[in-house]
This record gives sequence, C-alpha cells and structure tokens, in this order.
Amino acid sequence: MADATQLQGSALGAGLTGILLADDIQPGSAPSYQTCKDIYLYHPLGAKMAEKPVKIALSQERRYRCVEFPGDDAIKAFVETRRRLKVQEAVYSTRVLSKVYGIASLALMVDGQDPGTPLDPRTFWKRKLVFNVYDPLNTAGSLVMNQDPLSATFLHAQEIAVNGKVFHRSKVRVIMNEFPIYLSYTSSAYGFVGRSVYQRSLYPLKSFVQTMITNDMISLKAGVIVAKVKQVGSAVTNALRAALSIKRNVVKEARVGNIINISADGKEDITSLDMTNISEPFLLARKNIIEDIASGAPMPAKMLTEESFAQGFADGTEDAKEQARYVDGERYMMNPLVEFTDMVCQYVAWNPDWWAEQQAKYPKQLGGMTYEAGFFMLQNSFEAPWPSLLTEPESEQVKVADVKLKAAIAAMQIITPVVDPESAARVIEWLARNMNEMENLFGNPLDLDYKKIEAWIKAHPKETEETKPSPPSPMALRV
Repeated sequence: MADATQLQGSALGAGLTGILLADDIQPGSAPSYQTCKDIYLYHPLGAKMAEKPVKIALSQERRYRCVEFPGDDAIKAFVETRRRLKVQEAVYSTRVLSKVYGIASLALMVDGQDPGTPLDPRTFWKRKLVFNVYDPLNTAGSLVMNQDPLSATFLHAQEIAVNGKVFHRSKVRVIMNEFPIYLSYTSSAYGFVGRSVYQRSLYPLKSFVQTMITNDMISLKAGVIVAKVKQVGSAVTNALRAALSIKRNVVKEARVGNIINISADGKEDITSLDMTNISEPFLLARKNIIEDIASGAPMPAKMLTEESFAQGFADGTEDAKEQARYVDGERYMMNPLVEFTDMVCQYVAWNPDWWAEQQAKYPKQLGGMTYEAGFFMLQNSFEAPWPSLLTEPESEQVKVADVKLKAAIAAMQIITPVVDPESAARVIEWLARNMNEMENLFGNPLDLDYKKIEAWIKAHPKETEETKPSPPSPMALRV
C-alpha cells in the first residue's frame, strides 16, 4: 500500500504514511502515545494545534511590579533569574506536551540532592537548579490516578516517578489537558487522566493527509498540455511517427514569443488539463476537514487557518474576541506552572546577598528591615498580571488614560484637604504611581520624596474654616 501511495504523488514518509494507512482509525478512535507523537512531529496541523495557542499566550510578557519596593532592582533581578533558568521554555514545553499527550510534568532538579528530598527554598540561591519536563512515557505507571470516589486523592495527581526515582510533591507540578473522567483510560497518557488535543480530531486529521496527496497530484498534473493532433490514417509508418513526434516537440518547446501553427479545420487543438471539476469540491472538503479538526480540539478554526491574524487582536471583531477568550483559557491552565516557577525565581533572585546590596542602596527605606521581613514584603507586594490580548489603538489608549488622570486628580483634590498630613502624602504617592503607569501620556516616571512632602504639609498646615478670616460685610464693600 505504501507503493500505491507513492504512485499517486510524492512519498509521504513513514510518519504520515502510518497515520494514513492506519485502518483502525475510525470516528471516535483514541490515539495511542505513538500516534500522538507522529501527529505532533509530522502532521502539518499537529504542531499548530498544540503550540499555536501557547505561543500566543506567552507572546506578551507579564507586567511585573513590586509595589512596596523602592526602584526596579527587584524586578530586574527576578526577570534575569527567569531568563537564566529558562523558565519560559520549561513552561512552554510542559503545556505543549500536556496538549499532545493529555498530561505532562514539570520537575525542579536540585544539584546534589535526591529527587525525593523536600524542597528548601532558602537554599536555592546556593545551588544549581534545572527545570526538567517529563511526558507520560517518562512517568508511566506513577500517574494512573486514584479511582476510589471516597478517597481524598480521588483523581488528583500525586508524586511522579521517573526511572524508579520518586519525586517529592514539592518539586513537581503536573498539568493535564482537560480534566480526568472517572474510569476513562487515556492510552496516550498511560492513565485515567486528561485527553490529547488530537483525540476528538483523530479521524479528520487522517482525512487531512488525503488532501495533501490530492494537492501533490494536482501540482504534478497542473502543467500537463493536451495536444489534439489529427491522425493521418490507420497505417502509421516511421515517417508519420516522426512527423507526429516533431509536432509534440514543437508544443513542448514553445515559449513566450514563439509562434506555432496547427490545423485550422478544427481537428487539432492545444489545451491544458481540465481540472475545473476538481477545484470546488476539493476546496470545500478541505475547509470542512479543517473546521472538524478545530471543533474537535476545541479551538477557533481561524487559529488553524490564520485568516484573522493579518490585523492581530486589535480589530475588535467577534472572531478576535473568541480567540482572545481561548488564549486566556490557556493562560489559566498554565497558572500552576507560572506560580511554581515564580516562587523558585523569587528565592533565587532575592537572596541574602542581594538584600544586603539593596539595604546599602536604600538605607532609609530598607536599613532597619531583616532579610526575612524584606523577602515576604517583596513577595506579598509582587504582582504579575497578564496583559490584555485585545489592544486598542494608541489614540484610544490616550483618551482613556486622559479620563483616568482627570479622575485621579479630582479624587486627590477632594481627599487631601480633609485628611492628616501622612494620609495626604500617601494620596499624592498614589496619584504619582497611577501617572507612572500611563506610559502613553508620560515618557518619564515621576519620582518624589514622600517623606519630605509629609514634613512640608505638617509645617504648612492648611487653613481650616475656623482660622480663615471672615469675608468683609456688604457695608464695608460699599464704603
């Protein structure tokens, strides 16, 4: 059968041929581990189904902030640690593999430490750390999941084991694609866990390979020229055969600017191969197959065809909103991985040596604070929200920022006259922070000494209604 496939066009190779010739793939069939790997590695839509949503979700950097910390040294150290530990690559790989097979694991390896040893985050900065990503074959047998409905670990992932080594729960985060179904075994993940993104789309994925063969056949036949040559009689001599051969060669060698002649009696004609009856049904079938694949994933069909990515997510159409909601769901699924890696990076970046440097740099703000208190202050004030995928044009962003700025100034003008000097200084600080976030209005951040502002307000108290001089009487005004 492989030879027959090759006769129709170019050879497909072992990976796609295995998918195409798998007669046991029928609607509702579940893919095996090897089938999922073949689809991801060789199928034109395999990598896109698993990778495209995750790439879009991670394409925008989160907005890191430490509200209570002076300056941006804490964020710089955190971002540098993420880059050095290759956190983005680890999170990306884990989520993609979970979509390919149904489940994947992210493990923290500590140099010189047994995988079964509990984590001690306080020593992270002294050790070499590496994030490892494991697929179901690496953890086979350890993630079958408890099927006892009365158990506290019912359908919850516990420890993983790799090559007989059990990892402590504090070192591992397990992520599934979709939630597990009771007594529903996933063959691609070797357990009662989530499902591969290919499971519901397996049959149309096989059908898509057929369209590739048709494409190849059409491309091979599209340049065929049909020459209808008048036959001279039933008896064909060598001279007549040579004459017909010369006619064919003239047609074959004709180029732009050349002139050839044929009989004018209508018995000779030169045309291309007529494929008009193939085009419309083929394109319709291919479109329906792609939509079936997207529906089974489930994901927006235009994310596979990339029809709406010419303008990105800024056009505000319903398709763009649907895709943005889908990508937000991907970000939600990655949150356990993000929170785990953030914790590791915080302990590595904000270590005691770094804290001592910051105390020397900011003696007034940090001088009297211990490392433990400072670390938890940093951790509690750390914020890293995902930016919105639906971005507005810059002109609209400026209008929105202008309205927010006017509202913030009005709130400050109302609050500061009726509060104590310390609270008034905090209101001014709040206004400055909001202004610093409006990068489309202000190019440079506003940096103020709020302690001095508080002292100045105390030294120059505002006049109250009682201390204000009473207005002159109407009689005095007339005089």
